[in-house]
Amino acid sequence: MKALTNLKLCALALVLTAGMTSCLKTSDPDFMVVPDVYYLQQSGSGDNARYTPVVRIVGNYPISSAQGKFENDVVMFSAVPNTSNYYMEAIYVSSVDTVTSGIFTISATSAEETPRSASNQILFKVSKPLGDFEVEGELKYDDQTRVVTGTWSASENAEGYVLMYQAGSSNTFASLGELKTTNKDGKLEGTLTLPSGLSGTVRIAVAAVNGQVCLMKASRSITVGTN
Repeated sequence: MKALTNLKLCALALVLTAGMTSCLKTSDPDFMVVPDVYYLQQSGSGDNARYTPVVRIVGNYPISSAQGKFENDVVMFSAVPNTSNYYMEAIYVSSVDTVTSGIFTISATSAEETPRSASNQILFKVSKPLGDFEVEGELKYDDQTRVVTGTWSASENAEGYVLMYQAGSSNTFASLGELKTTNKDGKLEGTLTLPSGLSGTVRIAVAAVNGQVCLMKASRSITVGTN
């Protein structure tokens, strides 16, 4: 399966990726892993911008172990909590401020009686750093309508804004989709209706995005009902 290269498309919500393993297994008999979620998480802005690669992978067979290599450093993947052992995630150990482009190499071993190896690569690229932005107050959530709303200032170089979420004890934020924004009095107002399959305690945040670069703000926990 071809890895998607746009954050809005590749940072899939965990509840929407459950069918991915069966798709891989029926069409790809050899053990393989693909990046399910990946982006460069920006901290700081301008000359102080730094980037941390965040990667979640999925295999067509259970994964025993996996590692990623980037900028000559190695990071080990760990199992994604509350999912099958088809999924693993990794957040790069140290952030980098000199990256304009680079290859993140993934190596994985299957959890089978006779283990098999698989590899894949991600090309990370930075065009322009995202400008800092501020969210007014905290993101609001209405459990009756399942709508998240927020107001924030614009981020320079942003191509759009997405709602990020982190489920359970997972370390990885993923995208729930692009926020529908309107401009009012020089501020951006955004809304997004949460999917019906999402429930429980989750963390949400607004992210400005430019290609693979993501700058998150206003992270907070909410409790999502099953209605």
